Amino acid sequence: ICKTVIRGDEFFEKLATVETNLKLTQLPAGKSFVLAFGLAGIEATLGNKGNIEITFTNNNGIKVGVVAYETAGTPVTVCNPTATGMSLGTDPKVKAEITTAGQVIVSINGNTVCSGKVPVTGEGRVGFLQSGSCAAEISKFKLTAYQYYRPENVNISEDFSEGSLNISVLMGKSLTGNRTFSFEKYNGNPVLMLRNV
Repeated sequence: ICKTVIRGDEFFEKLATVETNLKLTQLPAGKSFVLAFGLAGIEATLGNKGNIEITFTNNNGIKVGVVAYETAGTPVTVCNPTATGMSLGTDPKVKAEITTAGQVIVSINGNTVCSGKVPVTGEGRVGFLQSGSCAAEISKFKLTAYQYYRPENVNISEDFSEGSLNISVLMGKSLTGNRTFSFEKYNGNPVLMLRNV
């Protein structure tokens, strides 16, 4: 489960996208391997409130379905388990997207196997979960999420009294390659001077 907490923003169409190769090597009947979005914490488990769970089950071939949880322990079916062409030991490319409009789209080897509206936001952490006795090899994993930070919406105060730039509050970018920051006194107060920035 990733540490990063993913939040949606109206300026971005996608909330989060996961792309990975997923080689399932053990998936007993009645068990599931899960790629989950919207996890509340790093100790999240299956069926928690807010989860969106993309389930891989083995029932006469590997099938993919999606459930979401508005209430803990009460799944809402978004997509019924669908045959994917996957089998144990193969290494298919899995892509799962959650949009800020509340859509989930799951593709296996470039073919969409599930698309539907989810009743929860999907905001939170992303991770892999299982109901037990499953084994998988995950490679070429890529998680893409966006964060739009608006410092103008935060009360920022910096007096440069330490003689340095707090990069958590301010940063500079130079298009010319020459960047000069200096701290000087102006009317008895320390100020940040920017040149060619």
